[in-house]
Amino acid sequence: MENIENNELLQAIGQMLKTELTDVRTDIKDIKGRLGNVENRLENVEITVQKTNDRLENVESRLGNVEDTVIETKLIIENEIRKNINLLAEGHTWLAEKTKNMSADIEDVKESVSELKFLQTVMGKEVYK
Repeated sequence: MENIENNELLQAIGQMLKTELTDVRTDIKDIKGRLGNVENRLENVEITVQKTNDRLENVESRLGNVEDTVIETKLIIENEIRKNINLLAEGHTWLAEKTKNMSADIEDVKESVSELKFLQTVMGKEVYK
């Protein structure tokens, strides 16, 4: 009878182990499925990070081009435009001085023309007398 009880006990333990093993296998399948999902999501994150890195490299390259253009523009402003503005200012000053002198000369010419007209009128009257 002891053998029957031992057999029944072993069968009961075996059944419990089978149930537990089935539960463990189910849990492992669930974990594998979840791990697969995590791996897929991680792969998507890696793809997104790579795309972001590519875009960042593109932005850095373009920024480098902008910096080069800014440096070139500064050099042009410093070496050419300032020089030309200074030359223009000097020319303007020279023209202003010339114009000031010309104004006085024009007034002298006007006076001389008026005097010549007066003399012409006087001399014309004397010629016709």
